[in-house]
Amino acid sequence: RPAIVVLHYPLDMSPPYALSQTGLEAHREYSRRVSEVLDRYGRVKLVASGHFHCTTNPVSPSGRMHLTTAAFSEAPFQVRLVEIQPGCM
Repeated sequence: RPAIVVLHYPLDMSPPYALSQTGLEAHREYSRRVSEVLDRYGRVKLVASGHFHCTTNPVSPSGRMHLTTAAFSEAPFQVRLVEIQPGCM
């Protein structure tokens, strides 16, 4: 059965944010380590996250959707409703 993982920090830096070289390297290492774990589990079809206050939905090379939603406590007050239907994952 498909699985969904929820993270605070997104795995993708999209759109790119101005980070120090140290911050950028730390995020790349975080993303690499988490992706390495997720890649071991083919059941993970959706990774939902926030933190960067932007809305994106890239798909990883393995076919996992990485969904990031902007904050619901500040403008533009976004939320997402994810509807999962049989056979969609």
